[in-house]
Amino acid sequence: HCHQSQEGAEVSLRVVNQGSREGLAVPQVYISFPSLAPVVRQLRGFKKVKVNAGESAVVHFYLSKEDWSFYDEVAQTWVSAVQQGQEVTVMVGESSADMKWRSSLRCASIIPMEEDRDLLAK
Repeated sequence: HCHQSQEGAEVSLRVVNQGSREGLAVPQVYISFPSLAPVVRQLRGFKKVKVNAGESAVVHFYLSKEDWSFYDEVAQTWVSAVQQGQEVTVMVGESSADMKWRSSLRCASIIPMEEDRDLLAK
């Protein structure tokens, strides 16, 4: 789930271990700015989580308003995507190539792009 305010956003997810042994997962949070070309995923946080067999753990990430900024090479300054009303995509996965969840945000509204999914610990 992703909850956004003017100060930032909190991304929460549940990591589920469906295996028969203790497992480790390292969920990673990335953001991208679809208005920029090329669109680049930027790592904004990760956490190592140990989950016992058959159990789950909730992981929280806080993204500050600085996390919503990007460097404008033409203007030679940092620009806030939120202040400009630009879309920001938040993604969570086990690597930059394995995004299991994503949501598109514009200012203080949330536009889900996919249903929420649990990340599975291996």
